[in-house]
Order: sequence, then C-alpha cells, then structure tokens
Amino acid sequence: MPRFILSGSPYSAKISIDSMRAFIDVFGVASWPVFIIAYAVAVTLMVQATLMTFIGAVLFGATESIFLNIAGFCAGFTLSFLIARSLGRDFVSNIIGRHKKLQKMVEKHGFSGLFLLRIFPLQPYGVVNYVCGLSAIKFPDFFLATLLGFVPETFVLSYFFAKISEHALSGRISAELLTPEFLVPAGLLLLLILATLGFRYRKKLSAALPRPR
Repeated sequence: MPRFILSGSPYSAKISIDSMRAFIDVFGVASWPVFIIAYAVAVTLMVQATLMTFIGAVLFGATESIFLNIAGFCAGFTLSFLIARSLGRDFVSNIIGRHKKLQKMVEKHGFSGLFLLRIFPLQPYGVVNYVCGLSAIKFPDFFLATLLGFVPETFVLSYFFAKISEHALSGRISAELLTPEFLVPAGLLLLLILATLGFRYRKKLSAALPRPR
C-alpha cells in the first residue's frame, strides 16, 4: 500500500484516502473520462490491468471503480484489437512476439475459447488482445467474450482493493479486516486464483495421478 511503501519518507504522513481522492477531484466532472482514457492507454501499452484496477479502486472507492475499471479495460482491449487488425502481424510481432498456438486456439474455439482465457487468465491480457486482432475472430465475439470473462474478476478485485486500501491508508488495519466485507471478496479472490491454477495445471496433475487398473 502507498503508505507502507513510503514509510520513512517525509511524505508518508500526507498519504491518505482523502488526499488521493482530492487529487483526482481536481479534474472535476472530467475525472471519470480521464481515468478511463488512462486505463485504456495502459492496457494498450501492456501494463498489467490489475495495477490499474487497484488504482481505480483506491481513487474512486468500491462502487464507482467497478464501473470505471470495466469501462477502461473495454476501451483498452478494443483499442489493442483495432491496432492489431489495422497495422498487421509485423507490427504486433515487434511488440509481443509471435504466438501461433494461441492464435490457432482462438480461431478454432472462437467465443468459448476466448471466454475461458478471460475467466482463467492463462495468458497475459495484453497478449491475448493483440493476438485476437490478428486472428479471424469477429469483433462482436471478441468484445462479448472478453467483457463477460473480465467482469467477475474486476468486480471482486475492485471491491477487495477498495476495502483493503481504505483500512490500510487510514491506519485502520488488522481487526477490521476480519469482517465479512473484507473476507468475502478475499475468499472469492482466493477461489479465482485456485481455479486458475487448477485449470492451468490440470493436465500435469492428471498425468501424475496413478491410472486405475
């Protein structure tokens, strides 16, 4: 958390939820579009979406950040897709390299395959965005599969980050984190991580298990 990271710095005492929100409030009614644009640019530049989701949760709180994080990511993955489709394979390969297997998988399974990649992030979001732009998948399928796959994770992370940052930045951490408003999203996040790991290593696990005689 920002206060913990800056501990020992003369600025640590000035870091708070209120000061961070006061900064974004300077933009007034433009604060929402400013953040959405910043999120979209970050996604296009291959910045981890989770980092932007955290920033959104800290700045806007649990309720507003859910909408803003989803809107920002939608704008970002759409922009990445259109860049790849417009500028072509050579340009994209210079950014992310070649991912032929991933492209074939997306083209073979279409909506369902991409939806699984979003629910279980087995590949970096940014890479998938660009690869889909190079593939034959139709934009409506790409958009809907990505949106539906991204929403559950974003909902949980936005709420989780907002609550934990409110406690941490205000100095009210420890006992207050042992409450349902923290433990429920934390549990959902843990389940998501475990499900992703299980999905990723299912073949290795099944190969390691003894076969019935």
